[in-house]
Amino acid sequence: MKHRLLFAVLAVVLVACVSPDQFKKWALATPAFGEAIDAKKGIVYVEYRTDPTGEDPEADANGVIKKGVHLCGAGMTFTLAVLKNDLKWRYDNAAQFGLGDVVTCTGKDNRDTCSHDAALEYDVTGDYTFEDNKLRYVVRIEGATISEEFRQRGKVYALQRIAALKDKTCP
Repeated sequence: MKHRLLFAVLAVVLVACVSPDQFKKWALATPAFGEAIDAKKGIVYVEYRTDPTGEDPEADANGVIKKGVHLCGAGMTFTLAVLKNDLKWRYDNAAQFGLGDVVTCTGKDNRDTCSHDAALEYDVTGDYTFEDNKLRYVVRIEGATISEEFRQRGKVYALQRIAALKDKTCP
């Protein structure tokens, strides 16, 4: 009886965690993350990076692009396509650029985060946080050749935006 109970507990734990393989399947699906998004909650998308061209209209006076938005329905289409293209490039070029496993996933209490490092200059790190196997937060912060101070400002900005947007729902 103890073994059956232990097996049942392990089965629940294994089902509740997002694996790198499951993440890849969702990321490369059409639409990206389609079945992993709760249509009633949408996603919170946060980006913090520099403008390498100096011409991006979204950049502030210091050349930093800060986005923190709640996305729903058709409003997610463009962002999800960008994420899919970025992740596809990472999977396709992992060996060439020494990206290793591309993403690593960790989880606790029905909250899992799959992350990737920045690969090249001006590239972003990515943290994809799932709650109950549904994508809730995407945070992308420039991280390849940028200072630790910049990354920390990005993390603070991301936490502020998530706190402000986390309870929003979709119409």
